Amino acid sequence: PRRLVVELAGLVSKKTAGHPLFVIQLLNKLLSDSIIVYKSELRRYTWDPVRIECMQTGKSVAELVVSNISSMSPASQQVLRVLACFGIQTDVSLLEILESFQPGITS
Repeated sequence: PRRLVVELAGLVSKKTAGHPLFVIQLLNKLLSDSIIVYKSELRRYTWDPVRIECMQTGKSVAELVVSNISSMSPASQQVLRVLACFGIQTDVSLLEILESFQPGITS
C-alpha cells in the first residue's frame, strides 16, 4: 500500500530531486548497503530513514554511479568494461560467451 512507502519516496525524492536515473542508482545503493531490506516475516521491504537521511550521495548522478561501480568486485567491473563496448543494450547470450572464456566472470 502507498501509505507504507510514502516516507521512503519522500526521502529518495529529497536526495535525488526526482531525477529518474539518480532515483534508480540511489535505490540500488540503498539495497546493496542493506539500508533497504526485505523482511520475509512482514512480507515487505523496510528501511532505516535515519541512515538514508544521513547518507552522502554526492552532487551528481555520475558520482553515485561511480560509487556503485567501485563497490563491485573486480570481475564484475571487468564485465561492465567489456559490455560498455557493445553500446546501450546487449543480450544475455553475450554474458554466456564471456562466461565461456573466463568461468566465474559473470557471477
